[in-house]
Amino acid sequence: MPGRKSFFRVAIPLLVVSTITACNTYQENSDGALLRGDSGSKKIALVFTGDQYADGGDYISGILDSNNTKASFFLTGNFYRDSCNRDLIIKLRDDGHYLGAHSDRHLLYCDWENRDSLLIDYYEFSYDINQNYREMMNFGIDISEAPYFMPPYEWYNERIVEWSSLKSLQLVSYTPGTLSHADYTVPSENSYRSTDEIFRSISDYEENAENGLNGFLLLMHIGTAPERTDKLYYRLDSLVSLLSGKGYEFVRVDSLLAEKMRVRSQMVQLNQMGYLKGEQKKALLVSSNKPAEDFYLLESGSNMEIERLLPARYSGKVWDYSKQYYYLDFTHIDTEGDYYIAGSKSGQISACFRISDTIYGSGTGKLLEFMRQQRCGYNPLLNIYCHQDDGRSMFGPMPDSSFVDCRGGWHDAGDQLKYLLTTSYATAHMLKAYELFPDIFSDRVDKSGRAGKNSLPDVIDEAKWGLDWIEKLHPHPDVLIHQVADDRDHMGWKMPDNDNSDYGWGPNSYRVAYYATGKPQGAGKYLSESDGMSNIAGRSAAAMALAAGIWSKNFGDSSYAEKSLSLAKSLYILGKKFEGVQQGNSYGAPYRYGEESWQDDMEWAAAELYGLTSDSVYLEDAIRYARLAAAKSWHGLDTAKHYQHYPFVNIGHHALYRHVNNEFRDTLAMYYRTGIEATLKKAVANPYNIGIPFIWCSNNLLTSLITQIILYEDMTGDLTYHNYLIDLRDWLFGRNPWSTSMFTSLPAYGEYPIDIHTSIWALTGIEVPGGLIDGPVYASIFNSLKGLHLSNPDEFSDFQNNYIVYHDDIGDYSTNEPTMDGTAGSMIMMAYFSSY
Repeated sequence: MPGRKSFFRVAIPLLVVSTITACNTYQENSDGALLRGDSGSKKIALVFTGDQYADGGDYISGILDSNNTKASFFLTGNFYRDSCNRDLIIKLRDDGHYLGAHSDRHLLYCDWENRDSLLIDYYEFSYDINQNYREMMNFGIDISEAPYFMPPYEWYNERIVEWSSLKSLQLVSYTPGTLSHADYTVPSENSYRSTDEIFRSISDYEENAENGLNGFLLLMHIGTAPERTDKLYYRLDSLVSLLSGKGYEFVRVDSLLAEKMRVRSQMVQLNQMGYLKGEQKKALLVSSNKPAEDFYLLESGSNMEIERLLPARYSGKVWDYSKQYYYLDFTHIDTEGDYYIAGSKSGQISACFRISDTIYGSGTGKLLEFMRQQRCGYNPLLNIYCHQDDGRSMFGPMPDSSFVDCRGGWHDAGDQLKYLLTTSYATAHMLKAYELFPDIFSDRVDKSGRAGKNSLPDVIDEAKWGLDWIEKLHPHPDVLIHQVADDRDHMGWKMPDNDNSDYGWGPNSYRVAYYATGKPQGAGKYLSESDGMSNIAGRSAAAMALAAGIWSKNFGDSSYAEKSLSLAKSLYILGKKFEGVQQGNSYGAPYRYGEESWQDDMEWAAAELYGLTSDSVYLEDAIRYARLAAAKSWHGLDTAKHYQHYPFVNIGHHALYRHVNNEFRDTLAMYYRTGIEATLKKAVANPYNIGIPFIWCSNNLLTSLITQIILYEDMTGDLTYHNYLIDLRDWLFGRNPWSTSMFTSLPAYGEYPIDIHTSIWALTGIEVPGGLIDGPVYASIFNSLKGLHLSNPDEFSDFQNNYIVYHDDIGDYSTNEPTMDGTAGSMIMMAYFSSY
């Protein structure tokens, strides 16, 4: 009953204890923290923690080397970040020691006097732990390789153990009984213990305790304050010799506790970003067998029981037949606050989440942060100028290799290519998002993307970056450049201002600029199937037409509006003259953007131009192109070629809707409805209610489908598909087999892609929010791709299935590479949920 104090007072962690043989005895707190390995085995884990001090690091490393001994080091993000410690960390890693997390900033989690009193909330804890592991990844240490976590100050309570479980971490602490952990104390403190006293306590315990030091986690510090001159680590060689002589074997914590590591028998998957008031709210319980317990919705912080949740069995088709699926429905809960879901017996708990109408408010700003990371020419994130020699012409009206100014635009994804094919859509989509939701967007940066207001919403600054590049690519009425650079770009990780790719003019120099010709192209043996240029000309015209309307209506800038309108008309004429598609070009690999649709782009452009000019020719064209485009797209397909049906939503139908009579409005709505219904037929094949094909860039399909439903609702007022829309959104934010968001750093306190396939991450470790990753693919696609290998063990190995896969791994360019157009193409979706 709401408000009743929860029975859930002492929680057992999310990970259920695996079977242990009767002869093995482990010490474990009632709160689930592991304090000792098998007390029947003469094995010890030497454990060192570190935050501010590292003075003993080199000495400890040398002693361990000379004794051929492995140890475990739990280090804070502060420690990993400190450049003075870099060589030591690399040596410890390369020598085979366990390197783990100890919190990012060495926070005090709970009150010293009242251990049950938390000093942080889940979101601060989660963010801090995430940052610790991000610093570790700079040394190639993945969370899957370091699942044991030692809390700062070794001070925690049951909630910290539970929260660690949410991160798939096992909280460990030192084994009590000796004074080894007091080696940090200084003479001026009452708690000071001398090294002789500490050493003696270890020796005495080993001699007198029933099981000696069997299974011990013996804690020391890698460094101490300068005031402590009698360093315990100088006695490490004597300690190792003493205990070795008594038959003890020194092992890493993951070896000591391997049999005690827990395994998931069930998990709760939900939208970690949270839920809006008044909407459907459903979590998914995934279990190896029928749950033998009750589940409750509880208020985070107070642990107040809000409601008992009755698991409703999903009995349809599944991807993984070893699992059972149950819905936990709390739709009618609309009280603003933070919550989690807990099982009454196993202690199964979900990630914390919020119910509020403001949770998506920062989302559009995060997407724009990622877009600014992708800027070429001048990059505000890095404060560098790059690719200032773009580019040299190919297939143009002038001699090949002539210089043409193609500076600007956006790097396409983790690579540094630039396409009009994707830029035109990204620009137009952002402008349409602003047109639909103008009050959502804030002004925090200037036109260069640097901090500082300039009286323009940031989404307009970003769209203007794309508009300026489109203008450069169309310098004359009969000319359109469609691509800068090609797959010769793929030369490993590189900073954009030090691009080692060579297009025949030397590295970090000119790059090829391909002109649209409406004919097959390719600088190598792989030719495109181009037969026109209406797709890129039409989308570019739509972007320019949208700009003309916005700058005139919203900003009162008639001069820029007139220029944009003139460019829109010119581009539209070019699209009509060369009806067909201009595909992307490749050089040494068969992969390219193989778009085959163009009627939707010309419809969009014609509709926007008619809205500005009232010229009936545009309206007639728009209706003709709309009929040609109809509902043709990827909807309902099992597979498709890469970008075959790009863009993945036809915004032209929505743009045209307000200009036509009721009969044709019904036709346009039917086109949208037909596509949505086709995906719904696919959605019944899984408990997540996801009806897309898992081809490359599946997340782009998903955000586009969400956008189509949003536009359909705006056109018709029909909310038939609204709960389907919520299911699709919830997949993107964690209700999926991997329990992870598909946007970088969204939400910042949740699980989201970290080890993304980009040079910026690989070379700088800078984590930029808002990037939409490609998303899961069919296992058959993943297994067929060239040059793909995982850089780390698969942290999601327990959750993969034989149907679709996803890896948070920098080596997986098929599922974990964020894209510029996918991120921009999420703007309408994010603005929509921010508008509540």
